[in-house]
Amino acid sequence: FLQSPPRWPDIGARPAPAQCRRDYDREAAAAAGFPEDACILEDVRRNWGAYRYIVANNLYSRQGLARAFQQHLKVDLPPDSVQVKADWMPIGEVAKWLHLEQEEVRLIYYTKTVEEDSATTEYALVALHLNSKRWKNWLWATFEHSGNAGRCDDIGCHDSFGAATPDIVPKGKPDQSYGECQKSVALMSLLANAGLSPVWLNYCLKGAQVAFTIKDGKPTLLGNSVIDRINGHVAPSQSSCMTCHGLAGFNSAGEASDAPPAGAIGRVDPARLDGYLTSNFVWGVAKAK
Repeated sequence: FLQSPPRWPDIGARPAPAQCRRDYDREAAAAAGFPEDACILEDVRRNWGAYRYIVANNLYSRQGLARAFQQHLKVDLPPDSVQVKADWMPIGEVAKWLHLEQEEVRLIYYTKTVEEDSATTEYALVALHLNSKRWKNWLWATFEHSGNAGRCDDIGCHDSFGAATPDIVPKGKPDQSYGECQKSVALMSLLANAGLSPVWLNYCLKGAQVAFTIKDGKPTLLGNSVIDRINGHVAPSQSSCMTCHGLAGFNSAGEASDAPPAGAIGRVDPARLDGYLTSNFVWGVAKAK
């Protein structure tokens, strides 16, 4: 993603390493085998299309949101907008988690090094959400590293294009390994043509979401074993990216709507947004400082 031009406000700064959090769901983390001292760094990025729209409409501060509310602005990010939420763990903690050497972690995980005071910390990517505005209500997709314990628990894993096995059912016993996610020939060709590192073969699409419900009215579900279950305190069986983000909005003072309760699935109840303007599924706008 392009870095913010210096002449524009820095509204998408990367979280500082000190924000590597330990206030996640301890019970879920323990069940997945997390080391007791583990921490998770969550990083949210937007591409140039989304950034430009947010800045042009002053949607990066409470004052700007209050002004947008007064003007009855209909927040509607452009169709080329892309957002990514990524969860990282220090590679030493991933090594403890999977009983590997750190060099082995580097071979199978995408990693980044972050300056931390006078030292540096190397982080491994364990999970990510990706959403694209190519669909009216965004396309929501979530990916997990193949090493994540219980990555297909509760709702299974579903990938009709990129996976050699399109549908994987949950195992009877939770928090087990689901092994490698073998890729389809079509996806292997795309990855090769893009020149991506083979390390990305270790990341698996868990599922995608483009509607609140299916034809019979049953809620669609999408949740990640790390981002939602552990870091977000929401089990995938009660997780809907669309519903959660569909409740994002701000009031006349530029204050965000209440975060949805665990288990917010299905269609959005309009009453929950009474007195708020929706922020087009973007909590990062609704929660501007």
